[in-house]
Amino acid sequence: MLDGGIDISLAPSSFGQANTRAFDTLLRKLQRYVPQGSSVADLYAGAGVIGLSLAVTRKCRSVKCIEINKESKLSFEKTVDRLPNLVDSSISWHLADTCKLGNPLKFFMYIS
Repeated sequence: MLDGGIDISLAPSSFGQANTRAFDTLLRKLQRYVPQGSSVADLYAGAGVIGLSLAVTRKCRSVKCIEINKESKLSFEKTVDRLPNLVDSSISWHLADTCKLGNPLKFFMYIS
């Protein structure tokens, strides 16, 4: 279980951080910069671990995970099923090449 209270599920074809202690530290630092109730775009999301942890810890209004690897969706869905019941975010996963979205910052500002 990662910091932020999520129990992740990663299929063999999904990307996962090898150094989980360093990743937990990164998540804790990131959580300090995301205001409560924000909308989050998790670009290059993989299974959506960063976005989903923010949904739990920052009570995000919405989390959109964007990933090019269609195999990651199963891990995302299994992790969403394991989220605490108190999560009241609009959570979605989208198959897309983030590079083809144009300026990712414009995309992020659009959904905020």
